[in-house]
Amino acid sequence: MNDWLTRKEEYLPRAGGLRFLDRSLLSILSVLSRIRRPEKTVGGQVYRLNPTLKLVTVFIVILTLSLSRSASFVYLADSCILLAAALLDAGDLLNTLLLSTTIALFGLLILLPSMFTGNGGNSLLLLAKIAGSALAVNFLAHSTKWRHMTRAIKFFRVPDLFILVLELAVKYIVILGEFSIHMLQALRARSVGRNTHAHRELSNLAGILYFKSREMAEQTYSAMECRGFTGEYPSPKVRTFSASDLVYLGANLALAAAFVYFSLGKNG
Repeated sequence: MNDWLTRKEEYLPRAGGLRFLDRSLLSILSVLSRIRRPEKTVGGQVYRLNPTLKLVTVFIVILTLSLSRSASFVYLADSCILLAAALLDAGDLLNTLLLSTTIALFGLLILLPSMFTGNGGNSLLLLAKIAGSALAVNFLAHSTKWRHMTRAIKFFRVPDLFILVLELAVKYIVILGEFSIHMLQALRARSVGRNTHAHRELSNLAGILYFKSREMAEQTYSAMECRGFTGEYPSPKVRTFSASDLVYLGANLALAAAFVYFSLGKNG
């Protein structure tokens, strides 16, 4: 018997070669977890508010913040938005505050030269508007599911084709994201030790993903054509307002009244 047949195998693969694949997997999973957020069966009432009402009121709040020249109203609006965001669950509240703070800090960096040249008051007012708008948008995003959001924009008379493209885009981001996860997991299972060609293999996976998306687009087009799709997007069923919706609407109407009050120059 040859000597090499009796020698003990002592191969130890070099560690640290799969971190790039792991980071790619975690990035995709992070995006998918935001889109495929589970329904809130328990928790604050803000998750069960009418999505159309939330979209309309957030749009009006951002508009009034942009138009207002009263520091009193801007700070009042920011306080109300922060109070509404405080009703979110702990995880959503943390993400909302982190994203809003990041946007506000970026705005602060841009406004620093203006502050140092003697325009501090207007710069702080503009910064408060940026922070309030970012907080309102993140509150809407974290308290409303994507599919409810696309239905709610029908209220603004957005063309049916745009809504359809938006819904299909969100849907296939999830489908292609899951397909990418399966491919990355398969690549990770075949990688032993340090993989020096991970970037090249990921570019190959991107090509496969492109052809897969093209194939799925053709299948979707054929399916819609077979079903006689005419380009009309059905309107969502009218949802009755709950008590929480009425309270939320009343608070926003009071904020709109405050905008008119301070715009008249009283106590502004």
